Amino acid sequence: MRLDKTLSILYGELINTPYISAFSSVASNISRISSGCLFFLQNPNDLQEAIKLGVYGVVFEGNIEILDSEIAWIKVDSIAQSIKRFVRYLLLKSQITLLMLTPIELSLAESIDDIFLIIQGNDICNLLDCAFNIYRQTLSNNTLTQHYILTCIQALEEIDIPKIYSYQYTRRIKIDNDLFKKPTIIYTPNNYLQKFNIISYSLFETKATYCDIAYTFNIPYILLPFLESLIALLNYSYTLLYHTCHPNAISQTNMLFNATNGLFHSYNLKSIRFKILESCFIDSCGRFSTTQKEKTAIFCPNPTLLDFSTIRLTDYSYNKDIAQKMERILSALKTQKDSNILTEYLKMCATHLQILVCYPKAHNTNKTTPQCISVPYAHSHHLHQILIKIHFNLAIVYGISKHAFNKDISQTQQEKKLHESKQYNYGENTSRSLFDT
Repeated sequence: MRLDKTLSILYGELINTPYISAFSSVASNISRISSGCLFFLQNPNDLQEAIKLGVYGVVFEGNIEILDSEIAWIKVDSIAQSIKRFVRYLLLKSQITLLMLTPIELSLAESIDDIFLIIQGNDICNLLDCAFNIYRQTLSNNTLTQHYILTCIQALEEIDIPKIYSYQYTRRIKIDNDLFKKPTIIYTPNNYLQKFNIISYSLFETKATYCDIAYTFNIPYILLPFLESLIALLNYSYTLLYHTCHPNAISQTNMLFNATNGLFHSYNLKSIRFKILESCFIDSCGRFSTTQKEKTAIFCPNPTLLDFSTIRLTDYSYNKDIAQKMERILSALKTQKDSNILTEYLKMCATHLQILVCYPKAHNTNKTTPQCISVPYAHSHHLHQILIKIHFNLAIVYGISKHAFNKDISQTQQEKKLHESKQYNYGENTSRSLFDT
């Protein structure tokens, strides 16, 4: 992108006469800088490192010292607003439509093969370099092809670009909000929301039919309303895409909807799983095991993603048993503010198991009961001791991933073995010296 175009997009002031005239990439994070990059400086401490990495331009606010006169120094009133303005321009020029999902829906979408582009994170900066790459591809192809991006970045609500909101996401915002008065904003029509017919279910598995096709999902039924909302959004966006690609097609909604279902079912829905949760078996020594299954642990690195604030009791009208259980679970959440729906679901539906809840010391959680033991941990090694010493059948570990926990424990065990080996060799050498003497 040329320098003059960048200045007009950002409403920026060029405070020097640089040698460069264009940028090949953009970044707002020091770890994503490449040579030729336009860098949005958010942390002044990153400036020297950014220049060493070969940036061609720096966007900044306030006062700053020019460390390299050959690159472009662009002053703006607000870095945050400049990033939003830049992202908006890139997405509009690339004819991007954002599909706005809740974090739970986004996690479910990740497990579907070959789906639309997915942008994680909670900051609009996560979208910056991706939007620029799409913009460059659009220019190189000399065509403006419509794309969809799935994301849950809430800050994007403020940007006036085409967006389609999922059914569950829409509930987070008042329908009479000015947001929905803009012509670029669409929310998924209710008639696209179809319910599952549950055949059977266990603690972490649900068998159900959807559009007369049977599926077995490795997720608890508490997630089904989010999966329904995700499918409705994808069906609706496929319908819009079908209209775009086939402008002369039959316009009846039901015809397009059936065609959409066929397209959507070509994806592997059987691979659906909830990526936020990672499960494993743990042996008596606190190690991951594939043979000993007395203890099961579920790791949830970010419990804040378990946001069920949009859920209503009417979402669980699958059968009388589920409706009654969900009524008790949602009632418990109202009285226990520090709990979450996963903990309450397991306490309700796994009464035959001894449950252990582990959480970082900095966070609060619900109190210990005869069925559910709640224990804070200080670090990975403390957590390791807890999992070894406390009796349980099922543990929910919040605040750390399975990979991070296993890495910490494995590294400690290797260091311990190395230390013991050195001690053994030292003792053996000492004995030989004494014997030789």
